[in-house]
Amino acid sequence: MAGGRYLTYGLVIESELTLFQSRPAGDGPADLLVCWGAPRPVPSEAAPDRVIGSLPPEGPPFFSLSEKHDGAATLRFHGQFDFELNPAGDRITVHPDPHVDRAWAPAFFEGTVMSIVLTRRQQCVLHASAVVLGDAAVAFVGASGAGKTTSAGLACSQGAQLLTDDVLPVAPSGTGITCTPGSTELRLRKKTGPLDLATRLVGPRRTTVDDRLAIAIGALDLLPTPLAALVLVRPVREGDVRLRDVAPADALLELLRYPRTVRPVVRDGRAAQFHQLAEVARRVPAYELDVPWGPPWPDVLDALSLISRRA
Repeated sequence: MAGGRYLTYGLVIESELTLFQSRPAGDGPADLLVCWGAPRPVPSEAAPDRVIGSLPPEGPPFFSLSEKHDGAATLRFHGQFDFELNPAGDRITVHPDPHVDRAWAPAFFEGTVMSIVLTRRQQCVLHASAVVLGDAAVAFVGASGAGKTTSAGLACSQGAQLLTDDVLPVAPSGTGITCTPGSTELRLRKKTGPLDLATRLVGPRRTTVDDRLAIAIGALDLLPTPLAALVLVRPVREGDVRLRDVAPADALLELLRYPRTVRPVVRDGRAAQFHQLAEVARRVPAYELDVPWGPPWPDVLDALSLISRRA
């Protein structure tokens, strides 16, 4: 059976699902085991337990997270998969619907499921892609389709190193914030994405199950890295690359607006998420960055290097 041993987001994962991660995992014990369970019908409703959250939060959800009294949880992609987490949080059993394409399971796992796993381990997860410049990281924050992956790819084409794409766990460290390396692939949208930019990125590539172009350009030897800045990318039709300061309160609103995990629907979950994100906004300077959307593509490295040096 396909699968392997992986290191991502600071966790060693032994998985029967084939994940597209390239960092060597070493020989230590696994933090998380992922295995296939028996196929079974997956309903279009949340599991019959306490519902922690769903996305979208109103209307028919695409997925939902439910929790039992003993701490076990079910992350349900409605009509497709149940990802069952045991109470200890160190094992996931994946039950596919008999009629679903199993190739979707790794895609769900590497994004939404990993975000839930990290959150349940009390980590703060940002909806962000991040690159490393020198000794510090810069995170591109925003909703799906806002240009996070494109901005990270643009920076990497000009000399930065990829830290992660779309999922960024962060944690307080001293007076600052540290972020952990994650995905080693950039996943560019084929239909709306800048495929001309892909020609400037060197690395193995594949077409994903959701028809994106994934390019493996992540640096394999990165360690947890200080987060120098949050960058809100604003694509513009013309003009120059411009940088503007963002107040901490406004940065917090942006982080709350674009969660990577389900929005909690119970009070303790909302409070924990708010306080974590507020601490990130307080400790890490934030900026708006106007980027003329190519082609041709502008040089953004000078602006990002300036941000990094300010930290």
